[in-house]
Amino acid sequence: MATLTSSWNESARSKRESIAKAIPQEWLIEVIPSSEEQRDVTGHYIHQFLSPKEIKITESDALDIVGKTSTGTWSAEEVTRAFCHRASLAHQLVGCLHELFFDAAIQDAKSLDSYLAEHQVPLGPLHGLPVSLKDQFHVKGVETTMGYVGWIGTFQGKKGTGMEKTHESEMVKQLRDTMGAILYCKTSVPHTLMSGETVNNIIGSVEIETFFTAFG
Repeated sequence: MATLTSSWNESARSKRESIAKAIPQEWLIEVIPSSEEQRDVTGHYIHQFLSPKEIKITESDALDIVGKTSTGTWSAEEVTRAFCHRASLAHQLVGCLHELFFDAAIQDAKSLDSYLAEHQVPLGPLHGLPVSLKDQFHVKGVETTMGYVGWIGTFQGKKGTGMEKTHESEMVKQLRDTMGAILYCKTSVPHTLMSGETVNNIIGSVEIETFFTAFG
């Protein structure tokens, strides 16, 4: 029993470390306060780590963002980088992410900017809009665990299927390839989404004390 417990604890620890390592060095917070020290990490607190342009972008609504990325007022790349930055801050403060695929998102954003420059029309109705997904959808290049430690390194709990990190959910394909959305991270979920509180044995409990909008 001790060996089994050690095994799943080690898997969860390794997963948490891999998530942390995916955050770019320049976005790391030097000193992370406890929830007792800093109850509210929204507003002025998180703003200290962001540029005025990043604040403007990440606190705009979807319609405003798409209106700007579809016309070239804002590039999809700068919008994506802003959301990736804010998401990385949120994860460090409250532990809310299971997967970060910022590099792939930025590359998709660059492709959308090139498409707009060449064709003078947006790719789709969500052109350049960053969209986060719950960790129940399959995205190429990253895992889907649904909060299960037993799903780490597998495809829906099974090893050796050939579908690990290669299969994509149909909704994911539609969002990215047809509608022009930019997928950049997957958020933590309770086991199988069968709870109102986000807690699982991979990331632990998401320490949200106050309401978050656009990761902060």
